[in-house]
Amino acid sequence: MRILKLTLLCAAAAAISLAAEAPTYSEHVAPILLDNCASCHRPGQAGPFALLSFEDAKKRGQLIEAVTKSRYMPPWHAEPSDIPFHGDRRLSDADLDTIAKWVEAGMPEGDPSKAPAPPEFAEGWELGEPDTIATMSEPFKVPADGPDIYRYFVMDLPVSETKYMSALEFQPGARPVVHHVLGF
Repeated sequence: MRILKLTLLCAAAAAISLAAEAPTYSEHVAPILLDNCASCHRPGQAGPFALLSFEDAKKRGQLIEAVTKSRYMPPWHAEPSDIPFHGDRRLSDADLDTIAKWVEAGMPEGDPSKAPAPPEFAEGWELGEPDTIATMSEPFKVPADGPDIYRYFVMDLPVSETKYMSALEFQPGARPVVHHVLGF
């Protein structure tokens, strides 16, 4: 009887210890998702679902773990290097471990008051009003399903003199279907 009580006490202490160490959405996972995923995973953007709240994340926790662990998400195709890339979107091993432990622990929310507020995004031009805008001569219709389409478009720049570009921003007419753009 004494051994059984001791075993139960040890099991209860271990369960409490694991629960205390488990990452929560509010304190640990939300900062990762909001900093790295929300720019695309929000209404009207290329991500197929939002990741702005605990409910959004918990609904897809196992998927989030799988696609981040495989490094499919966030998209970043450059190979790891000793030389850091500006704008590197790769999640750290610590972030991946936090997400995995959160899912393993049953995706606890934690104290909602400790969750960061979702980021605010600019409406219209994210980099500010441009001084030059180039537009396509005609729209390109993207089919509702099928493989990714890689297509080249040539646009005339409406400039009559040499200009130096400091930034470039693309504004697709149907943002949810445009996942990636390469510009050169």
